[in-house]
Amino acid sequence: MIVDQSGEIIESVFYIDLGNSYATDVIETSDGGYLIYGLQSASGTDQNLIARKISSEGLTDWSNTYDMLSNYFPAGIVETPDGSYVALSTQVWGDGFTINRMMIESDGSQGLGAFKPVNNEIAVDIELLSDDTLLIAGYNSDTWQRILRTYDLEGTMLDEYVFGSDSSKPIDLVVTSSEESVLLGYEIGDVYHPYIAKTESLVTQKGSLKLTVRDSEDVIIPDSNIYSTSTPEAQQSLSGITNSHGYVAFSDLLPGAYQFIVTKTGYSDETITLHVNANSETTETVSLVEFSGDIIITVENNDGMTLAGAQIMHVSKLPAIMGNTDETGQAAFIGVEVGQYTVQVSYEDYVSEVLTIESVLSSTTQYTVVLEPVGEEQEPEVEEPIAEPDAGEEDLEAPDESETESAEEGPNVDTGESESETGADTDQDTKTSEEEADPESGEREPESEPTIYSPLVIGLIVVTVASLVVTLYVLRTRRNSNSSI
Repeated sequence: MIVDQSGEIIESVFYIDLGNSYATDVIETSDGGYLIYGLQSASGTDQNLIARKISSEGLTDWSNTYDMLSNYFPAGIVETPDGSYVALSTQVWGDGFTINRMMIESDGSQGLGAFKPVNNEIAVDIELLSDDTLLIAGYNSDTWQRILRTYDLEGTMLDEYVFGSDSSKPIDLVVTSSEESVLLGYEIGDVYHPYIAKTESLVTQKGSLKLTVRDSEDVIIPDSNIYSTSTPEAQQSLSGITNSHGYVAFSDLLPGAYQFIVTKTGYSDETITLHVNANSETTETVSLVEFSGDIIITVENNDGMTLAGAQIMHVSKLPAIMGNTDETGQAAFIGVEVGQYTVQVSYEDYVSEVLTIESVLSSTTQYTVVLEPVGEEQEPEVEEPIAEPDAGEEDLEAPDESETESAEEGPNVDTGESESETGADTDQDTKTSEEEADPESGEREPESEPTIYSPLVIGLIVVTVASLVVTLYVLRTRRNSNSSI
């Protein structure tokens, strides 16, 4: 039956094919038609839930019954954003009750899904809220407490509100345009009194989050990776990358506690725990510590004076370490990625030095380099040479034993002849020496450094000369003795 705003009947249709049945709810569908939901009693004690889809002209699009294999009493039905339906009912078992949810596809076939059963509760109605959550109304059959619960479309409970304990029974639920919930019911007693209970909006209020990532110098860090490790129940995991302004934003978040891990190459990871509030934006800033250290290099000469303007340049591994020492002879490299580097230190008129330096996490490492002036040579160590006797020295050696024996024989030795031969030999030696020293000769011997004689060699020369003197003295004495005879 359709009536206008004044209560006049516009249209009335009877569906006699649904004998022994009654309706508990009717809703307008997204295509302009209607859906009727109710109960059909078959032969005996069998009871089936029924649903009939009606077009805007009142024609039947589809009709179906659902054998629940137990006693179920329909309560209410809603259409979901994807065109399917959620039907609410109460299951009766023995002396207890359980609220049940049945999914109906857009073509009328039965789908899957059910609420987690809660004993001794009777369903009243169901509504779809603006945030696409389900609001169900019911009451406890033992305590008469009225119940309002919100669920997501997958059947996970989000919130629960329990109030009242008097003997009153709700029979209908209405959600206003401002999302307020209105329960219609009656109080049980000698005389039944109707009542209306209104609550504040039960729409799950959501919030938003803005996370900004900066370094220890308060400089934004773009392209940082952020992902959640803990979220409120029914909230999906979150992940994102900071933009060129160093932040990432998340919206439509369920209120509650969140935990995130923030990572960026070259920086240490950071974990942050925060709370998102409903109907507001939560802003947080995460500071990352660079995975780096500082290096200070001091350049001096061998007199301990610092060298300003010395050039330092890397020869291995990037990022590059390049710079010049300041007026104090120091060069500071801040925020160098952890690791070892090889650098060359140069200064005009000084010999360059190559050294290996290391950047240590969150530490300052200092190095001192000493440069030597170009051309400064160390005095060589002088080794005492060992002199070797030349040809003249060999002639001064002790006479052969045979010559000594001949000299001792006396009369058989011609002393004059020996002297003349000796003189000839001496002249020959002198001539040879003069020829060698003659600058006009064909070939000139290379000038040799003067020979330094050791004490041992000098001693041998003295002994040899003394022996010759003694020998000559003996020969002369013998000759004089022979002449006297």
